[in-house]
Amino acid sequence: MKGNHAFCPKTGASLSNTTHYDERGRGFHTPVPDRFAEEPDTGDLTLGARCSSTTALLTHFRRCHDREKDATPGGDLQSRAALALRRLKRASDGVNAWDMVVWLTLVERLDRCGHEVGWMRGHVELRCPDCYGHLQYRTLAGGTPIARCGTHCTEAPRDRLHQIRTLVADLYRRTFDPDTDLSADDVAHP
Repeated sequence: MKGNHAFCPKTGASLSNTTHYDERGRGFHTPVPDRFAEEPDTGDLTLGARCSSTTALLTHFRRCHDREKDATPGGDLQSRAALALRRLKRASDGVNAWDMVVWLTLVERLDRCGHEVGWMRGHVELRCPDCYGHLQYRTLAGGTPIARCGTHCTEAPRDRLHQIRTLVADLYRRTFDPDTDLSADDVAHP
């Protein structure tokens, strides 16, 4: 992941607060060891990535779960999350392989398995599925939130939240239940 939730895309290690600059003046961070990723490759400079390894996502899950005071205790939840992440990463490609989509599909899967995982939504930053740009949010008259791409990457302004829910429903069906009639409207609001 990138942004406020960035971590090392290989190991899932947290990133340092110290900024290191390359020859072009771009700032990067190094992975730092903690009890979830004890031996990160500290030679890699990164700002996170759109698409991380299964290990990195599972490390991020464990770290986030540990930080949540109201989260269900580990054991079964972490085992189910590890299995689901492996399956999701195998089934995903293109935009569906982005951490944001994989993470939200994991939320959907764990929720449908009876786990309380609402806390997970606070550990992902939603981005435009077309260009990975930041989203601008509005609330419609009926109270329905929508998000549009902040860079206006397409000519027609589309609701990116619906687009993200569609990606999640597609990856969920592809990974866990091809015969389900799960649609974007059935996916919990990201």
